Amino acid sequence: MAVYPWVVAAEGTPNRDHFTAMLRTAKLQIPDSLVETGSMALLSHLVGTSDHLGFISARQVARDVAQGALMRLPFQPTGTLRPIGLTTRTDWRPTQAQSDMLAALRAVAV
Repeated sequence: MAVYPWVVAAEGTPNRDHFTAMLRTAKLQIPDSLVETGSMALLSHLVGTSDHLGFISARQVARDVAQGALMRLPFQPTGTLRPIGLTTRTDWRPTQAQSDMLAALRAVAV
């Protein structure tokens, strides 16, 4: 895996920390060729049209995988689950559209 070029999140992000930890646990070197991006479009393009591998949440590429545009590698990194939250100002009063969006998020949150 370490011999392939990778598309990964920027340093200091949880996803990048998981990528680095996964390689260290496997006693693999950090690849010399890394593309750092937060762009799903760039990741999908590079992984889909070249020999790049990508490290990203399975949920973020589920549609591409379902359509056959991308393929998951046959391993599951451990310890990658993390809480994701929403931050608002204490005096914030949401509009109706914002309230509806928050209700929709709460309905599907795990």
